[in-house]
Amino acid sequence: MEPAGFNIDRLKLIEPLGGGTGGTVFKAQHQELGETAVKLVLKSSNVIEERFKREAEILTALSHDNLVKVYEFGENTGWLYL
Repeated sequence: MEPAGFNIDRLKLIEPLGGGTGGTVFKAQHQELGETAVKLVLKSSNVIEERFKREAEILTALSHDNLVKVYEFGENTGWLYL
């Protein structure tokens, strides 16, 4: 699903890489980080929002070669992103 209306000034979505029930991952270009990936989840309920926020906070606190590095997360035009 293309995230209609999703826009962050320093981030440009390029193409979807994959997805499932937990959201869609896009190849993206970040103004400061360069090429990166962004996970988007449509904010459809408070349960989804809380689960997503918990996942983002846990990933932000962890550091391991086999885990993605989360630089930021938030909400934009009804979409949750990290």
